[in-house]
Amino acid sequence: MRDDALTQACRRLVAFKDHLDAYLFNAHKLGFRSHAICASLAGLFTTDPWGVTAIGPHAFMKHAFPFVDRESRPTSQVPMPLDPRLVLSGTYETYEPTATESVQPEAVMDWSDLMVTDPKGDWSTHYHAPRIARVGDLPLFYALEGKNRVLLFKRYRRTMHAFVRMLSFPPAERMTLLPLVPFGQYAVEYGGEHHVLPFPGPTVDVLRAYGVKEARKTISLGAWREARRIRRRLVGYQMLR
Repeated sequence: MRDDALTQACRRLVAFKDHLDAYLFNAHKLGFRSHAICASLAGLFTTDPWGVTAIGPHAFMKHAFPFVDRESRPTSQVPMPLDPRLVLSGTYETYEPTATESVQPEAVMDWSDLMVTDPKGDWSTHYHAPRIARVGDLPLFYALEGKNRVLLFKRYRRTMHAFVRMLSFPPAERMTLLPLVPFGQYAVEYGGEHHVLPFPGPTVDVLRAYGVKEARKTISLGAWREARRIRRRLVGYQMLR
């Protein structure tokens, strides 16, 4: 896949989510009081007794790009090699040696890839087969199955093989970016419907690189509160342990 401006923007978005997950996990684990105050104001704090793992990639995608998969598409899955740095994922398990078992990262990645590349059989319906969804024509994906494994491929900068399902996404010319003042928020509009973006920085970069045009600034005193509400909901979509 070519390393153009759109690809780079998608890669930064994926890195943003990975860093956000790490921040939430470490701050929650260490119990920073300053974090609790500041993050609560931003909508990035939870008192969930089950703790923090990672925001589910589907939930993150649903709010970052609210018009994904609005139209029906064939559900067939195509085997494809991917740059894992373009895949939104999340982890709630580790692949580290334990007292009774030693897990080799290379073995896990080889096993995962073989389910896709094995010429002797069709593994696409296997429970553990890596399955990933692609967002329209964007070089952007999110993990459906094998979310934890994606981390390994990212860490080792290794191409990942997966069964990819294509999702619909509106063409750039049918969407509009709406800058909202005075609090620096953004919304995206499509078909007369608009949604405030919870993380406008990396998301707007992707949409601009995709070719979405920007409208004039609009005053919206409630946009910051709406973005905070969405972030609070997102933090609640933690992956199960």
